[in-house]
Amino acid sequence: MKKQNIILLALFLILGSATAWYLATAGEKKSSDSWERAFATPDIGKVHKIFIADRRGNTTTLERSGKGWIYQGKYPANPHVMKELLHTIQRLEIYYLPAKAAIPTMVNDLATRGIKVELYDRKDNKLKAYYLGSSTADGVGTYAIMENSEHPYVVYNPSIRGSIVGQFMLRGDDWRDKTVIREEPAQITYVSIEYPKQQNQSFVLEKKSDGQYELRPFYDFTPRIDKPLNHSVVEHYLQGFRQIGAESYENALKEEKKKSILSSLPFAVITIRDEGGKETVLRLFPIETEVDPRPDGTVAVVERYHVDWNGQDLMLMQHNLLKKILWGYPSFF
Repeated sequence: MKKQNIILLALFLILGSATAWYLATAGEKKSSDSWERAFATPDIGKVHKIFIADRRGNTTTLERSGKGWIYQGKYPANPHVMKELLHTIQRLEIYYLPAKAAIPTMVNDLATRGIKVELYDRKDNKLKAYYLGSSTADGVGTYAIMENSEHPYVVYNPSIRGSIVGQFMLRGDDWRDKTVIREEPAQITYVSIEYPKQQNQSFVLEKKSDGQYELRPFYDFTPRIDKPLNHSVVEHYLQGFRQIGAESYENALKEEKKKSILSSLPFAVITIRDEGGKETVLRLFPIETEVDPRPDGTVAVVERYHVDWNGQDLMLMQHNLLKKILWGYPSFF
């Protein structure tokens, strides 16, 4: 019996020593490769520049500014898109460790289809860089590997459903802010709306040196309305310019289609100027879409416009959003 106890004690000592050695070396390995798993950036405020590149040569640069994020050093970035992207960058975690047999497939995918993400701080120091590849079969995880690492992982954002790679793969105008008009009413000095087919509805609203507004017909041949201007109505009207957004950018339309739209007669031409000297010009080209007849026999028409924005971009905008500023000359009295 004593001999049996001695043998068991020896086995426990051997197993105990082996376990201690394994835990110690495992701890060392975990410590040494922890950077390979640190995909999340908890302090998202440190990120001031994001660079994204794919294997086809497409690149995206997003930089933080005092008024939000800037895309490609020129355009205001879409705040909703940036909010989701930053949230994912902040929360990116390991979903699971891949099976050894799956690693070659993951590495090949990352090498041929992966996109690179680089994060920089305010002083342009690189915080980290990693590659993102395809989604897993369950649609939740995404292949990922840290720059200079040999070990791929499957990552995800635990607070959202679905793969996160699509948030990094936007192209061109999809990154851009779709706000077309954003004006503080008190800063507006001039508004004119020309209706080429309804010339008697066209008008000019202009702030005078005393801070009051003057309203006059756009065309000299339009008779003036000899009534006092309702200034409370003017204030209400100018509130409509606080923020109006587009449905989408239409710059990708074929040139023939764009040329056809822009050469047609616009429904309205809107010009806005502010105290800083900024001028915004919108030319509205109407689109009417008929839908199925209602039970009463009438047909609902959803109206949209192709909008030439400052001669630089073609936008798609909804009438329901624009109608609050599409007033006629008599509407102010």
